[in-house]
Amino acid sequence: MHGPINAPQETIEHEPTAAAHVAHAANPTPNRTLSHDHPPYYEMITAAIARLKEKNGSSRRVIAKYIETQYTNLPPTHSALLTHNLKRLKNNGQIVMVKHSYKFPKSAHVPVSGNGTVNVPFDHNSVGSKRRPGRPPKPQPEPRSK
Repeated sequence: MHGPINAPQETIEHEPTAAAHVAHAANPTPNRTLSHDHPPYYEMITAAIARLKEKNGSSRRVIAKYIETQYTNLPPTHSALLTHNLKRLKNNGQIVMVKHSYKFPKSAHVPVSGNGTVNVPFDHNSVGSKRRPGRPPKPQPEPRSK
């Protein structure tokens, strides 16, 4: 017969008790401190586009490279944050995308408030008249006079 096989011994780890969870929640660890040594992304992006002054706009890669050289201590999710903020600025109308490059629109620069929202004055004349749902009625031909 064969001798005993030396199987690795499994160690059983016990689940922490509920008291340990409560104690951990009461004393959060300071390793999750958010230190930003840079301005908000919308400011960094607009500064990069303005500073680069490329005629056909600046690509996402060039903007990212400029931000990485100018600002330190960027988060590890910098690429995803940059893409998200570029899309948001594009959807707000602060920048336009032309052939995979971003630049400011040709119209007057839209003012930005401190929280990143666009301050666009509301034009009551642009609303127009209310349309009713459904197909419009067929125009009636004018009766011919004899």
